[in-house]
Amino acid sequence: MKKIFMVAVISSLLVGCKVDLETKINTDNLLSSEQNIVKGDINFEVSSCNDFEDSRKESKSLIELKNKVPEIFRDAEYVECYKQKLNSFAHFSIPVGVGKVEDGQNTVDTDLMVFSYKEILAGVYASEGVIKRIKQAEKNSHQKMDFSISIILMPGNVKMDKVVALGVTFTGDTSKNDPVLISRIKFGNKPLTFKLSDVSVNQLMQYGMVPFLVTPEYFTLYK
Repeated sequence: MKKIFMVAVISSLLVGCKVDLETKINTDNLLSSEQNIVKGDINFEVSSCNDFEDSRKESKSLIELKNKVPEIFRDAEYVECYKQKLNSFAHFSIPVGVGKVEDGQNTVDTDLMVFSYKEILAGVYASEGVIKRIKQAEKNSHQKMDFSISIILMPGNVKMDKVVALGVTFTGDTSKNDPVLISRIKFGNKPLTFKLSDVSVNQLMQYGMVPFLVTPEYFTLYK
């Protein structure tokens, strides 16, 4: 009975709140056959960083998050807890794979990966294991995690021409948080931010993969 109660408490801390995931990727690494691991930042909304009665102590909800987030996201490391306006967030760091995927090739062993594959110039992959762990937490609490997933692409030496964005909110030189269903994107010298739409996040959690940058030929190949 005590174990069931604790599962319910932990699940309530992880779901029904904002979960923001962001990572910075260099386009040279994205298109490279030599796969690498970079840092991803994941922020969980938490009721408070500090204990209500003694602000020198961590809140109970933060302590529980620090214990349980690594059980959902492998190798997650706690960074800090901070307050932004009226909301508090627990910041964790997680490893994110990045690189080009070839047929028959093993990928880096991370829960999440930003990859390129043939006509997919950039996509997000989630392992079967992390999806199962997320869904189990959602099942225990009867709620869904409110994921926000953003990828910041840093222009490298390899040019990305004829790029089409799919199902994202796009921020660049002349745009800010513009929703994009299907649109051509031009890369310059400055970073571009792509936030997956709710539909794209749902596709990622259902199928384990979602493209967000493709070539025009993608639509002929996968029609």
